[in-house]
Amino acid sequence: MKANQVQPIPSSNAGLVPCIIVPELLKEDNYKRWCIFMQHYLVAQDLWDVVLSSEMPEEDLRDWVRKNALALHAIKISCGTKSFDRIEEMNSAKDAWNVLADLHKQPSETNYAETWERMLVNNERTKFASIFKDICFGNWDALKGLDEITEIILLGGSTVLHVATTYRRLEIVRELVKIAREEYLEIQDNNGDTALSLAACNKDIEIAKCLVQKNVKLLTISNKEGHIPLVVACINRQKEMASYLYSKTESDFLLSESNNHGTLFLKYCALNFMLDVGLEVYLHCPRFAASRESITILELSRQPSLFLSGAARNFTALDILLYRCLSVGKLPSPSDDAVSSSRRGIFRRQLAWVKVMDKILAVFFFRFHRPGMSVLVLRHWCKEISTYTDVKQLVESEAISIIFQTIKQGTYEIVYCILLENADLIWCNDKLARDLLSSVIKHHDYFLLRFVTKFDAGKKALLSLKDKDGNNALHLAAKLPDYHYESAGIDAAWTMASEEQWLKKVKSRLPCSYQDEKNLCGETPGQVFYKEHKELITNMEEWGKKTAESYSLASVLIVTITFAALFTVPGGVDEKTGKPKLLHIKESFGFLMCDAVSFITASTSLFGFLSVLTLTYRRRDRHRALYSQLLFAISTLIISIATMILAFIFALALMLENKWQSRDSKKGNKNENEESSNQNGQRDEKQLPQNLIGDWPNPANPSLQRPGCCQVKGLNRNYDGPHTLFVFGDSYADTGNWKKSFTSSWKLPYGITFPGKPTGRFSDGRVLTDYIASYLDIRSTIPYKFRKIASKSYFRYGMNFAHGGTGVFDTLVKEPNMTVQIDIFQRLVEKKVFKEEYLNSSIALVSVAGNDYSAYVVKNDNDNKNLPAFTTSLIDQLATNLERIHSLGVRKIAVTAIEPMGCLPVATASSSYKNCSKAGSLTSKFHNEILAKAVKMLNEQRKRTNKSLISTKHSFLQ
Repeated sequence: MKANQVQPIPSSNAGLVPCIIVPELLKEDNYKRWCIFMQHYLVAQDLWDVVLSSEMPEEDLRDWVRKNALALHAIKISCGTKSFDRIEEMNSAKDAWNVLADLHKQPSETNYAETWERMLVNNERTKFASIFKDICFGNWDALKGLDEITEIILLGGSTVLHVATTYRRLEIVRELVKIAREEYLEIQDNNGDTALSLAACNKDIEIAKCLVQKNVKLLTISNKEGHIPLVVACINRQKEMASYLYSKTESDFLLSESNNHGTLFLKYCALNFMLDVGLEVYLHCPRFAASRESITILELSRQPSLFLSGAARNFTALDILLYRCLSVGKLPSPSDDAVSSSRRGIFRRQLAWVKVMDKILAVFFFRFHRPGMSVLVLRHWCKEISTYTDVKQLVESEAISIIFQTIKQGTYEIVYCILLENADLIWCNDKLARDLLSSVIKHHDYFLLRFVTKFDAGKKALLSLKDKDGNNALHLAAKLPDYHYESAGIDAAWTMASEEQWLKKVKSRLPCSYQDEKNLCGETPGQVFYKEHKELITNMEEWGKKTAESYSLASVLIVTITFAALFTVPGGVDEKTGKPKLLHIKESFGFLMCDAVSFITASTSLFGFLSVLTLTYRRRDRHRALYSQLLFAISTLIISIATMILAFIFALALMLENKWQSRDSKKGNKNENEESSNQNGQRDEKQLPQNLIGDWPNPANPSLQRPGCCQVKGLNRNYDGPHTLFVFGDSYADTGNWKKSFTSSWKLPYGITFPGKPTGRFSDGRVLTDYIASYLDIRSTIPYKFRKIASKSYFRYGMNFAHGGTGVFDTLVKEPNMTVQIDIFQRLVEKKVFKEEYLNSSIALVSVAGNDYSAYVVKNDNDNKNLPAFTTSLIDQLATNLERIHSLGVRKIAVTAIEPMGCLPVATASSSYKNCSKAGSLTSKFHNEILAKAVKMLNEQRKRTNKSLISTKHSFLQ
């Protein structure tokens, strides 16, 4: 960069006149180069002697003041924003120069490792190359062979211990500490650093522990810069090392007023975000934080990220909530005599819970850690300065400077705490004679304004506020803030909205007469507001018109689409009536309603956008009309888009539903054709033929769901309330109660028709239970085996206790017979698994007896002499079971008549499947006659028809 090139002056020092002094303004990374140019300039202008000495000479005082002003002016206009903020209010060129030097000073940590690495290849240092090499590689065996190793002094005044500490060779340090005297550890190099000072620059705490255990005096030895090891650790941001060294440093030495170690410790803790390390000193000795040498709070005030108001810029709402819940609270203020020889132990017991919270915050909520600690330190510092009675003490504590600094940065916690303890500071002025309230209003900080006006002094100051131009508080609030930048587009709209809200809040705290007061220019606050925001209002109007123009195209498109969709309803319209054919379907009705709403709202938004483009505004309220009309138009446009999407969803659901119904219908027709073309053959007795359930309604075929299609006597489908179905019986009703490993019903070809895979049903598709449930318009009941993994909402539809192969009595399979199934049902009723309302509208399906006759034939070697007596006992037990089911709360019971056993494939096999067996047919007829009489008798006893008989004869013979 050329030397005569002038850099732009930042906003913070924009009021100064720039001059060609340095190639570029002072930044964080160019101090060394900047310092050379500035020093040359000051020497050339005969101003350097003012920077070297701050003492005012008795003679030529006027000339000294002039040189000081010129030097200070040159330094300030050559600084960047950050550097200028530090010296903005300084009046001494020397003080400003020293502050900049401290600000940009490199840490005292020296990269000795790199220096000694270069020694190995430097011919001038070959004398110590072998020693450095052995230390670098940790070769203690070679080092211990040297004569008087503790007497060796290397380059730079360093000892072997210094080098080993720098290279972090713990084993070598331990061995040296064992054989060396305590005085050896106190040797300082040319920079005044002991081995402990060098250890404080890195994270190896074990080396520091080893040195401190040998010689505690190392903790109090300062280097040439006056820094003890604790301060060196804080400067190099070694938090763990600083915590350890602080725990070992004597409190009386650290907090002694005869040295500045305590103030330096607090200063660098604040600068390097290590407040928790010095928390104990902050809380119990706040005078150190308020001392002029450390100015801890001043350093904190220059770092907004240490407080919630600054850190919250990167916080979410959840973060702020957690911070308020977890931030460290108040601690009791200690007495002055708390500082004693046993103070450290007392402090640690009092702060034990704070340390625990510190660990929790550090692990889980680290981002809240620093704000919590900063507020805690701030509270105790404010209590300390509240005891000051001398104005000089307040000035030295920088309380006033801190107030105006934090108002500018927006860190309201500091001002809040200071004024809470020192309310009289409301009347303070800065060095430019600006009062506190003027600064608050100037920066548009409503939180601080609301807090300050809670004090009586604050209310009086607000009412009496007048500047040199005759502006009252409302005039000042009507002006743009200092940090305002030119806004365009939507930023202009948001800025204007926030400015109006700010002015409205200030008006609420002032009498109404203030709105009509005029300043020396004859302007009211309203006139000042529109004058200041004229350019902002113009930018906002331009953005509003461009937005309305763009959005109106979307409104036109939506109006066109929705209008055309009203005449292209899915399913078409009736040619005679003109009404949609599918209007009775809720999806079709929803589509029409959403489309109509979308059309109306899109048309409304279109008119709103057109009014924004064409409406002529009055001078004062034009931006307000833009707000209302644009907001209304955009809101209605959003509603139209949302309802248009809903209309699309309804239309899609309607089309897919028709497609699914068509697919199910085709699949059902295909299965019926395959069944009709199958040849007669042997079938498993447990596998129910498809035509057995042909009389029952098929959910996939609406034509079968009609009254009279089933041979059910006494079964009424019109129930009040929910329908619940309980099932007891055999394989005709079982929907999956058998275990997978014990039966073939969980393997193909079972279930290939419905639902496409085996589900435990003894059929290639649905069983009797499924069709009864469909006829009652409820879900098919879940098997008892799956009750624990099924949702409790399924219990409202009932439960299936049927097991394939069982009967009224014990059969050839070891599964629960009907009596045991009812026992299981009774236990569930007693446990109130089924609500009373479910039982009050429940129906029980009973399908048993076929397997009882098969078991009888096997057990009696085809001897049918006692078959009538067996049938009678079977019906008696079945009647008892039906009555028991009714007593458990089931209101209606449907029991199946036995199938024509003489026509089963196993009975017609002897006649080549041509003729039914007469003996089997007679047995079935006899069984059904006795069962019908038993059902009739039970109904007569109850004086109501609550038990019904289902005939399956026609289903088997079709």
